[in-house]
Amino acid sequence: MNDNYNKDSFHKGQAFEDYVEQVLFPKELYDLLHKTNDYRQNSERFVENSKHPDFKFRCKLTGQEFHIEAKYRSKPYKNEYDTLSTTQVSSFPKIHSPAVPIYIVLGYGGKANNPAYVSLIPYAEHPKEKISIVKAQEYRIAREAVSSSLINKSRKSEEQNSIEKLSSQMPQESVTIRKRKSKILLFVSLLIISLSVASITYFKDDQEEILKERITKYYQLSDANNLKELSNYLSPELTYWYGTKNPSINEVLENIRQYREKYPHSSSTIDWESFAINEQPNGDFYATYDLNYQVSGTKADDVRVFDLKVLTIWDEDLKLKSIKELH
Repeated sequence: MNDNYNKDSFHKGQAFEDYVEQVLFPKELYDLLHKTNDYRQNSERFVENSKHPDFKFRCKLTGQEFHIEAKYRSKPYKNEYDTLSTTQVSSFPKIHSPAVPIYIVLGYGGKANNPAYVSLIPYAEHPKEKISIVKAQEYRIAREAVSSSLINKSRKSEEQNSIEKLSSQMPQESVTIRKRKSKILLFVSLLIISLSVASITYFKDDQEEILKERITKYYQLSDANNLKELSNYLSPELTYWYGTKNPSINEVLENIRQYREKYPHSSSTIDWESFAINEQPNGDFYATYDLNYQVSGTKADDVRVFDLKVLTIWDEDLKLKSIKELH
């Protein structure tokens, strides 16, 4: 939180922290391990760990722990957003580590409890007081629960950079020592390859579980007729929607609205034993599964049940690009 107390800033900061905790890192997906005291609490008696970032979470899916510093800015100043205070610039290096990294969640535009844009900025990549508008946009994420893959991706990238940095700092030794080290490096390389294979396998399993979460949530929102949230699950590059090629998101939502007027209630049950996922060279994911779909109309006896085989295509951000029934 900001070191300088201002009543309006305090309320905005609190509202954005609530948004971060409840929307971006909800309790269904993340355990809350730490939350810093606010200004009023510290004014009575300062708590030392208030120098830590606003939150510490643990992903329920992967077990990864990480810190989150929440910052909301209604508008930039001189084409930049403030992201860290002077105190945080000096204290965060002692807290951050590749194992438990720090991320800055920057909300900007809109309102503090509903920002127009959100960026997830790895502290390791930008440990500065300010960030430019252009740079902030590079880290933009969807305004929804953060996928664990985003945390893992950034952490693995930092670990790789640490390895490369250590390698570049190795001094020049004699030929004998270099040969000996070459053998050691060969052994380490083989070990790393083995671990990488295991990591790839785990990451694929991780991707599958994340996609299952996305699909489950998609159908929950669809059955609840929550079109506002459902739109966040649709790719802007939709290619196919139950017979319609290249529809816009608005066309899809209008199609759903019309269908709901006739069948206002539905229930979707996925047979996960039939679930299969295939990653494509372009980064898309093909998912097939059996779906029991029940809908009911405005009349009590107007109930229909469908047993479907469904193919869905999800882009690299795990947003729905295509959905069709297989016959």
